[in-house]
Amino acid sequence: MTRRKLMIPVIDLKHRSDAAIRSNIADEIAKAASESGFVTLINALEPSAIDACFDAAQQFFALPADVKMTYACHAFNPFNSNTYRGFFPLIAGDPSQKEGFEFGQCRHPDPSFSEDIIWPSEGNFQDTLTRMHTSLSNLAMELLQMLCESMQLSDMTSDFEDGMSTFRIIHYPARLHSDINESGLQRYSTPDHTDSGFITLLFQDDTGGLEALATDGNWIDVPPRKDSIVMNLGDLLQHKSGGRLKATRHRVRAPHKSRISMPFFFEPRPDALVQNPDTHRSIRYADFLREKIQSFGEYSARTPAN
Repeated sequence: MTRRKLMIPVIDLKHRSDAAIRSNIADEIAKAASESGFVTLINALEPSAIDACFDAAQQFFALPADVKMTYACHAFNPFNSNTYRGFFPLIAGDPSQKEGFEFGQCRHPDPSFSEDIIWPSEGNFQDTLTRMHTSLSNLAMELLQMLCESMQLSDMTSDFEDGMSTFRIIHYPARLHSDINESGLQRYSTPDHTDSGFITLLFQDDTGGLEALATDGNWIDVPPRKDSIVMNLGDLLQHKSGGRLKATRHRVRAPHKSRISMPFFFEPRPDALVQNPDTHRSIRYADFLREKIQSFGEYSARTPAN
C-alpha cells in the first residue's frame, strides 16, 4: 500500500457557542468521524496554552536522564510507588523508541491504578499540563455531546464525569538514518493500530509523520498544523455507535529529527460499563483497560496490581 497526500477534513470550532453554528459543526464532525475517522480541529483552544505545553515538554525532555528517572513509575524506579502513570524512559528493543510523561486527574481512581506520581519541580510543568488536561476534558466532552446529537446516539457523557482520561507528552529522539530499515523501506516508530478507547485528541509538532489508513486502502498523511488538534476515534466508540463512527488505523513514521507529540485519551470512569468489542461482553472500564495495556510496549513492564 502506498501513501498519498489527500486532505484530512479541517473543522473550525471558533463559533461553536452559537447554537445554529454548533449544529452545523456537529454534523461536520459526525460526517468526518464516520468517513475518514480523522479530523483536524482549529480554533478549539487558546494558542498560548498549546505553546506553553510544547515549551514544558521541551524543557522536561531536555533534563538529564538521571533527573527524569526520579519521576519514573515503579517499573523503572523501584523507589516510587506509582505503577501506572508518571515518566517512562526509552525501552531497549521497543521499536517506538520514545520516552514520555503521562498523568490523569481522576479523583476516585480504581485501586488497581496508582495515581501518586511525582511531578517535576522545574518551571510551571505541573500547572501547565493539568490546566491543559482540564481544557481537553471539557473539549472532548463537548465533542462527544455533538457526536451523540448528530448521530442520534444515546447520551453517554455521564460516564465520563471524573473519568480516567490520560494526557501524555511524548518525545521521539531523532533516528538519523535508522528511519529506513535494512531492506530500504520506511521504518515506523508506531506500527499501524487503532486506539482502544473513545476519543483521542492530539497535538503534534512540525516534524510530522502521522499517517491514517484511507477507505481505499492507501495511507494518507495527517499533516501538522500549528495550534490545531487532530481528533480520531477509538474501538469502544466505534462499537458503541454500531460501527457508524470509525476507529481508523494509523501509524507514525520514524522521525528524521526529534519529535514531540501530546495525545489526550478521553476515558470514562473506572466503574463505567463498556462492551468489549472483541468479546461483546460488558466489563468495567478499569478492567478493560487493564487487559488492553499489556499490548503496549511502554506498559508491558508495569502491570497494575490486582
